[in-house]
Amino acid sequence: MALIVLLLVLPSYFEIQRNSIAEAMTRRELTEISDYTSNTLSNLIFLAESSKASDLSLEISITKELLYLPLMIGDSFYVLRIDQDANSRAVKVIAYLKDQEWISGESWITPGLLVSESSEINSNELDSKIAVARCYGSNDLFVSLRCE
Repeated sequence: MALIVLLLVLPSYFEIQRNSIAEAMTRRELTEISDYTSNTLSNLIFLAESSKASDLSLEISITKELLYLPLMIGDSFYVLRIDQDANSRAVKVIAYLKDQEWISGESWITPGLLVSESSEINSNELDSKIAVARCYGSNDLFVSLRCE
């Protein structure tokens, strides 16, 4: 009797464990994507700041292609978004699965940046377009994500 119960319970236990491991791996991949995007934006910001220091009247516009973003994670598309506070200041970059929003990864971004209107990328657009991170402005620096 105990053997029969064991044979019935074990498959469901292993399925729960497998789902938990798959979810953890997906979170790690999403965190890597948000880290890569946040790092790219930070590099653009440092370039813009160093250019601005040499000429204060200069309007800065620096664009970088995000070449290493995957189209899908597992079998799901994902969304990459710059999260902002109430003052439209960039706080962090968040990547989450489109069909399972509770599975996400995030990375903090350099503080003090303003977010422009285009601050989200859907990965299903990446098969025909290129994701771009952009930093621009004169007094205040703005950041944006978009597909071109």
